[in-house]
Amino acid sequence: MWGALALGAGAQDSGGDSGLDEWEGEQDAGFDEWITLDEDAARPPPWVQAEVGFVGWVEARSQIRADRRGVAGTELRNLEDEQGLDSAGIGPAFRITFGQALRVGFKGDHLIRSGSLQQQDREVVFDGKQIAAPGDYVKTRFEFLTLGTFASWSPIAGRDYRLTVLGGLQYFRFDLELTGTALARQSVLLRQRVRGELLSPVFGGQFELRPFDALGIYTRIEFMNWSWKDLELKDAQYFDFRLGGRIYFFDDLFAFGGEYRFMLLRARARDEDSARRVNGAVALNGLAFFLELRF
Repeated sequence: MWGALALGAGAQDSGGDSGLDEWEGEQDAGFDEWITLDEDAARPPPWVQAEVGFVGWVEARSQIRADRRGVAGTELRNLEDEQGLDSAGIGPAFRITFGQALRVGFKGDHLIRSGSLQQQDREVVFDGKQIAAPGDYVKTRFEFLTLGTFASWSPIAGRDYRLTVLGGLQYFRFDLELTGTALARQSVLLRQRVRGELLSPVFGGQFELRPFDALGIYTRIEFMNWSWKDLELKDAQYFDFRLGGRIYFFDDLFAFGGEYRFMLLRARARDEDSARRVNGAVALNGLAFFLELRF
């Protein structure tokens, strides 16, 4: 009798363990499936990505001082409000990149602003020449050009996101012309023009999100803080921030995009005496629109 009971109990225990093991196996399988993340492969970047468009700079602030042959120039701290320079303007922009994992590219911006005659409440000395006395009028023209070449790499990328770092060289050039006319001598024009140039390394990065197949958003930052003695600079800073998005068409062959842009450029000459010295800065806020070709 005791043997039958022991056999029965053993059978019941065996059945109970089997059921428990089966239940635990099902739970483990479900848990493994729940914690497993199946991520789609990263979207391959296009071999060629070219965009062209324009930037509507809706707000600009500029300042400059130009000394020459020991004659200290007037510190012009607000060319837009005090010397009649337009605070807004439209200019073309382009960007083109080639490659896959490692990409190389070129980019550029161009902007021309002019203005109307503005009466001065103080003397204006610019690049060694008196442009206006108090009560005279000044007119300003400003041209800005930047061109760059760079290489970029994406260490982190997925189907819906991509982090990119970049570095390269950037060339800056500005031409500023001041024209003064005396109030009592309208036929007399005094004109003086200066040009400044800067070549410097630039670094930055970009983060892209593509939550939908037809829509992508991104933010990009490029910066420079460099002092290059060969260019007779004491210091120079450059900062370019962009926040934008793209709408894709025809299987990513075309894209239409727009972005907000803020750009700041500042350069100061060395403190040593020199025949000519120019200190200047420009800050720009604008909206860009572009068409992009991808293949």
